[in-house]
Amino acid sequence: MIYLGALALCVLVLVLGRDFSTTKPLNLWELKNYFQFSPESVSNSIGILSSIVAAVLGIVFTVVSIVVQLAATRYTAAVTDIFLRDSKNKWIIAFYIVCCIVGLWIAFAVQEKWVPSTGLILMLLLASSCLLLMPPYFHHVFKLLSPKTIVSTIENSIERELYQQKKIATKEKQHRAMEQVETLCDIAINSIAQKDRIIAIQTVDTISRITTKYIERKNDLPSSWFNANDHIAQNPDFSSLANDFLGHLNHNQTWFEFKLFRQYQTIYNEALGNMSIVNYEIAIQLRKNAERAVTVKSGQQALEMAIKFFNTFLRSTINNNNVRTTYTVLNQYRSLAIFLLEHDVGEQALSIANYMKYYGHIAHEKNLGFITELVAYDIGEICETANRLSHPIEQRLLESFLEVDPSHVHDRMQEKALQGVRKAQVKLASYYLLNNEEKKARIIWEDMQKESQARMEAIKKALLSVAIKDFWEISERSEDFDFLEPMQKKKMLEFFGWFNF
Repeated sequence: MIYLGALALCVLVLVLGRDFSTTKPLNLWELKNYFQFSPESVSNSIGILSSIVAAVLGIVFTVVSIVVQLAATRYTAAVTDIFLRDSKNKWIIAFYIVCCIVGLWIAFAVQEKWVPSTGLILMLLLASSCLLLMPPYFHHVFKLLSPKTIVSTIENSIERELYQQKKIATKEKQHRAMEQVETLCDIAINSIAQKDRIIAIQTVDTISRITTKYIERKNDLPSSWFNANDHIAQNPDFSSLANDFLGHLNHNQTWFEFKLFRQYQTIYNEALGNMSIVNYEIAIQLRKNAERAVTVKSGQQALEMAIKFFNTFLRSTINNNNVRTTYTVLNQYRSLAIFLLEHDVGEQALSIANYMKYYGHIAHEKNLGFITELVAYDIGEICETANRLSHPIEQRLLESFLEVDPSHVHDRMQEKALQGVRKAQVKLASYYLLNNEEKKARIIWEDMQKESQARMEAIKKALLSVAIKDFWEISERSEDFDFLEPMQKKKMLEFFGWFNF
């Protein structure tokens, strides 16, 4: 406004100075006559000036209404509430209305032989301010209604209402928190529908930050917050749940974690097959939430719930025959299991391995053999981590790992999957031998006693043929599954030497 006003003033001074100097010598003292209004000259212009102020108000209302409506249609109806709650909007709209009212009354104050000079000068200043205010105000509105600002505003509002505003009743807090989290979900879904991946990912990241902060500050909330009352039970995310499960959420004080993770699930299902990168981001953020729950004293229940949602994502993805997304979700699931082992949460890591084995079997039945192979390699890596840490859960992990291979093979594709599983087992056996764990390698050897010579020779040939560690395509894992270091290959040949072929 300062720059625009200064520019307009400079132009005005130059133009009037030029006109004045062409008629008579310039006398700055005579400029005071500019503000000496005569009733005859003002009577016509005052009405025009009032109309200008009203027209500016009309333009502002029109532009803002269109922009708000477009943003609400594209992202979420909550945009209207965000706009109306913004204090700057209230002050600026009030300023325009006051200018119109003042201009209207001053226009009717002009009489035949008297002019309210001070009022007219004020009206000129107000009208000029209205015009100067339009560009920065439009900039503010456009910025306020940008998706990034909307998402940030909702995040700040949730944080403020949960942790700062102590006077709000608990039920009101619960209602507002659920409503705003659902708004974030709506923004993500609408962004996916419009192929706007940046906004969808940003919204997922925002839900993740809200979840992490909630896990960290959960103990700051009153005990009444954790009661999933009738109002919560009637919410669509809870209404379909069995009473026992709702009681479980009440007992574990995890209804809000469930609500947050439920938004992940809704977005995940919407993006599945349409925008896989959003699915990847959800898997990453869910893993981060689970890892943070491990390091927080009260986060055990959140960890258990995150594991359930990982399983739900795997089920949805396999049912959708989406191998590529399963590949990424399993990568994050495996990383979580390794993190749990490193932080001495072995039972949960074992549960993850068993769940992965279960979904590997389901994938095999659906003829998605590559997923079964992935599960074998991932559990094998979990076993390696348990061995490196000398974790007491290692033996049970190994037993679960040896149950990944399918019990039957119907066609060539399933045969290939079985070979992949066996390659992962041979790879783990060579790792054990390299680390002087012959007893564990013998367990794997005993499990493979009934394998045919042709299948074992094919496995050996495949493992020996891989000489480069990095996979030749862009991949989240980057490393070729079948790569073995030279020393590990020697141990692999030693392992194959145990068979009597």
